[in-house]
Amino acid sequence: MDKPELIPRIKDEIGDNPNYCDCVSEQLASISQKLPDGSLLVLRSYSYPFQDVHIYRTPDLVKLIQLAQDTNKLPWIYDVKVIVLKRQWVEAIVSACLHRFGDCDKRALFLPRFLSELQTELLQIDPEFWMLLDFNDLVSRPVKYANVLQTFLQLKDERVVANALKNSVRVRSNNPKDPTYKDAWKELQEEGNDRAMKMIHLAFYNSHNKYRWPLFDSPFFLVTPESREFLDSKTHVVLSQ
Repeated sequence: MDKPELIPRIKDEIGDNPNYCDCVSEQLASISQKLPDGSLLVLRSYSYPFQDVHIYRTPDLVKLIQLAQDTNKLPWIYDVKVIVLKRQWVEAIVSACLHRFGDCDKRALFLPRFLSELQTELLQIDPEFWMLLDFNDLVSRPVKYANVLQTFLQLKDERVVANALKNSVRVRSNNPKDPTYKDAWKELQEEGNDRAMKMIHLAFYNSHNKYRWPLFDSPFFLVTPESREFLDSKTHVVLSQ
């Protein structure tokens, strides 16, 4: 199975360059000349926002689908599959600001806006193109998600997916007593990010969240090995055509 990675990963090609969509389009066209039909093309993952805290540091999913299905530039259209990983909110910010890009206060302040932007984009595209998974549950038992991913990506062999998950996902427990568990609140506190902690509490851990981001709070959209209604509704559409 061919799995070339679609760049851009160079900073100047993401956001700083106003023509980065053209760059992606050209790379898709070039890659498409080499790949046999039926190949799986894996794009790198993105955080919202990616690198710097700017609105243009978010991938445009609507534009991506348009580029991937442009028959004027490509020999065939790509069956785009976007996997959205929902993480505990505080962990998402800690992962981005303490472990990678910095600016904890700024990220805590602007993440609600980026979350709303992602929700809007997902609602603008056909549900066939995307699936929402619980990141914390996925990394605690990755192999259990083999059939979920096989079904969504329409792959032939579930064992291949299971082996890939077993070998590439670092298992991490959600149990505070487990040695693999990491306390994101404690990490923020130890680094003296009291202001960021207050903003995260205010923005995400209150009774109004389910009204601000219903897509991310709804059990219907969140797919797990035990709850597949949203995923199986896609499968039924495909089989009925």
